[in-house]
Amino acid sequence: EGSPQVVELQAVIEVFKKWQDVEVNIIADSLYVVGVVKCLRWAYLKEIDNITLFEKFKMLLFLLNQQTKCYYIMHVRSHTSLPGWITEGNKRADLLANPVWTGPPPSKLLQVRGAHSFFHQPAKVLAKQFQISIADAKAIIQSCAECQKLSGHGDGAVNPRGLQSLQLWQTDVTHVPAFGKLCYVHVSVDTYSLMVWATALAGETSRHLQTHLRQAFAVMGVPAQIETDNGPCFIAQRTQEFFQQWGVTHITGI
Repeated sequence: EGSPQVVELQAVIEVFKKWQDVEVNIIADSLYVVGVVKCLRWAYLKEIDNITLFEKFKMLLFLLNQQTKCYYIMHVRSHTSLPGWITEGNKRADLLANPVWTGPPPSKLLQVRGAHSFFHQPAKVLAKQFQISIADAKAIIQSCAECQKLSGHGDGAVNPRGLQSLQLWQTDVTHVPAFGKLCYVHVSVDTYSLMVWATALAGETSRHLQTHLRQAFAVMGVPAQIETDNGPCFIAQRTQEFFQQWGVTHITGI
């Protein structure tokens, strides 16, 4: 099999095996593994062709159900230059893991198929993310049974999209009364990859916006440009200074 994702999944399994009766915090740079852990406990597990991967899913589901203490898992972007103890810890883990990995290099298309089976990215995103041809990306999508069920085409976008990840984001604030005091939901979306980061906060001032954007930068990376409307928190002087510090071009009026 040889996929790094399978190795990362096994590492998380070993964590839950060893620390079943204590509270656990897990920081991982594998978005695949973080997504599996967050969704698996309430998911219906069906058999798949990859027996090794299926057995690991079963073991992880069993361990999650046996966990007696709280656990928390979050994703951190690998190879980021952002400061902080989380990224420093991730760098140390990478340095320790690099000498251990001696397995055969996995087939690139197998890696792409494994990632697509979980995230179901569109063809352009697959081709850009994994550096494969658009024809191979389309073939992978056409062979995915889940994507064929949802093959309808939506209307075209009104706003122009970026031509690559981290080129153009759009950010806005929406109100969700059901969230109580945290009813101000700040949302940022990468217009190329369509990756979304949302933060529920207690206000929509410049300070709250900066809190949201710092979290989004840590997870998604720092974009070249961000588009917003003309809301007070977006046109505030402190917001403009924040964008200048991070080197992000800010456009309003969308």
